Amino acid sequence: MDLNKYLPIFLNDSREHLQRMDEFLLRLERHPEDQQAIDALFRSAHSVKGMASTMGFEELSRIAHSLESFLDPCRRGVQRLDRQAIDLVLQGVDLLRKSIEQVAGGKGPGESAGKSGEAGGSSAPSPPPPVQGGVTRREGMLRVAPELLDDLIDLTSELLIAQEDLGNEERVFKFQALIQAVGHQAMQLRMVPLQTVADRFPRMTRDMARQGGKEVLFEIQGRDVEMDRALLESLADPLMHLLRNAVDHGIERPEERVRAGKPAEGKVHLEASRRKDGVIIQVVDDGRGIDPNTIRQAAVTRGLLSEDKAQTLSEPDLLRLLTLPGFTTRAEVSEISGRGVGLDVVQSMVQSLQGSVLIESVPGQGTTVTLKLPLTLLRLPVLLVQVGDETYAIPVTQVRATLDCPPGRIRPTDGREILFRGEDEIPVFRLRRLLALPESAMSPFVVLVDSKGKDVGLMVDKILEYREVVVKSFRSPLRGLKGLGGMTILGDGVVVPILDLETLLP
Repeated sequence: MDLNKYLPIFLNDSREHLQRMDEFLLRLERHPEDQQAIDALFRSAHSVKGMASTMGFEELSRIAHSLESFLDPCRRGVQRLDRQAIDLVLQGVDLLRKSIEQVAGGKGPGESAGKSGEAGGSSAPSPPPPVQGGVTRREGMLRVAPELLDDLIDLTSELLIAQEDLGNEERVFKFQALIQAVGHQAMQLRMVPLQTVADRFPRMTRDMARQGGKEVLFEIQGRDVEMDRALLESLADPLMHLLRNAVDHGIERPEERVRAGKPAEGKVHLEASRRKDGVIIQVVDDGRGIDPNTIRQAAVTRGLLSEDKAQTLSEPDLLRLLTLPGFTTRAEVSEISGRGVGLDVVQSMVQSLQGSVLIESVPGQGTTVTLKLPLTLLRLPVLLVQVGDETYAIPVTQVRATLDCPPGRIRPTDGREILFRGEDEIPVFRLRRLLALPESAMSPFVVLVDSKGKDVGLMVDKILEYREVVVKSFRSPLRGLKGLGGMTILGDGVVVPILDLETLLP
């Protein structure tokens, strides 16, 4: 019996069971007498054991069976699931998770790759190849609400009917409306809830807190807020960095919190909310906050600011320094953070997603990091500019202003070109040079953009218009090309590259 076709379902269902086991165990840490959680935990271990046995993964089945046997006395009320027992079960869940990922990667649990595991006389299946052009490559499958597919099929049927009579003006308008409706419905198929990535964070936050000797209550609000799948998957690492910073930099040790008149247990809160034009995601902690004087001192020590400039810099501008690559206020390095990575990664990634980062903090009370993001990366507001005969698109989220550039306003200084705007000295780069285009005496306009938290000028020949465009991502070998984040096609058929300022600007 060929079980290969069932492997994606096995992987998907097993991962969901392990995720639920993490959630039940974290719940039991706070409510050890929650019998429903214990029963559900036991059922998940039993389900993984049964599925693994059916697929012929005997080693994986034995691990799940050991967990099931360990939990059985707790389920029957004979033994209490205390904190030490929960730690042991969590280790078992991690072992199951590692074994399942080995299966997904083409190896059997414990490097045995199904050598001895057979079901019905057939060898245990090997993973199928990645699905090309699919939505989910790791598992080769995607769960979609049936009503979305039904609506899409109905709209497609109406399109086929409407195209038969396009000579009728009323039919043309209906055809256009149907095309828009199909496009909207197709975009809905890409929308997934925040919990797709957020459900892994409670366990991760708990482990980081335990490692740092801290007590943390972690809460998630807005699990059902939906975003574009590709955008949300790209947010997983930035959110992880924010939570790591909140636990390691923000939340104090219990004794320090008690001395400050706070509860021994700190709070970290992840919240998502829908806005008309996008999504707001916040990571909030009630920790020690960020002292502006500490940032000033670190910035001066690292040669980023002079003493005079550091004293006059506003608090929002000081907090923005935290997003510079390698900037950290900590002298020591912990196993969790402190190596100068984190907020700069968040800033770069969020900007590449056409979003923005805002940091707010009150010393002694806590810190809030707010991410403002679009709902989807498929449609993007851009500023169209021209260099020579070529048109380029700059994401509007990174545009601060557009300026005329009369002679004398830009002057060479220390081998660079500087735009003098009031008291500000803004570095300027000629877009044609960044793109290795032929030199020209033109470029009379400057687009002021945000690059790594600082204002930078881009010199262009013409500023054309603002427009919302449909984004088309590059595929190999163009994927990852420096300076280009994708392309769009205008109504007249002109192909326009979309600039990626994070990799384009030096």
